[in-house]
Amino acid sequence: MNETESRFSLYSPPVLAAARSWANTEMPPDGAAVRVTVNNPFCGDRIVGWLEKRDEEYELGLSLDTCLICRASAHLLVEVWHQFERELSDDGQVILPKAVSTIAEIWANAPSGLSGEMTTLYWALRKLYDENTRRSCIELPWQALDLLMKKVASNHC
Repeated sequence: MNETESRFSLYSPPVLAAARSWANTEMPPDGAAVRVTVNNPFCGDRIVGWLEKRDEEYELGLSLDTCLICRASAHLLVEVWHQFERELSDDGQVILPKAVSTIAEIWANAPSGLSGEMTTLYWALRKLYDENTRRSCIELPWQALDLLMKKVASNHC
């Protein structure tokens, strides 16, 4: 594979489209229940993530200073977050579908019920993930979610 082919497979059309569609540059609101900052020391990617409690649900927010691959992964995360129903347990903790409860789960098994566009994006990112190409960039948004969920669980927000 030559350099051009390698770059094309890295920045496939679904990855580029998802990265370009990301427009979130806001910072956490003052009322955010929890917030975290995650960094990728290999490439300098930085994500500020937060959960804001609205009624009985948490709204996920992400502010990105990242590469295209990380942006595409964040786009998938937000779509998965909005698509799948979340519930609160009796003790106030958020219960997520198994598919988004851990980083390992999302990249081991494709979440069912994704739209066609999101399924295509998932498999484009999954190909890079399986090839161990930019895995840390792909995982960073999911690490932010994981840390947010741990904070919610420990703080009983």
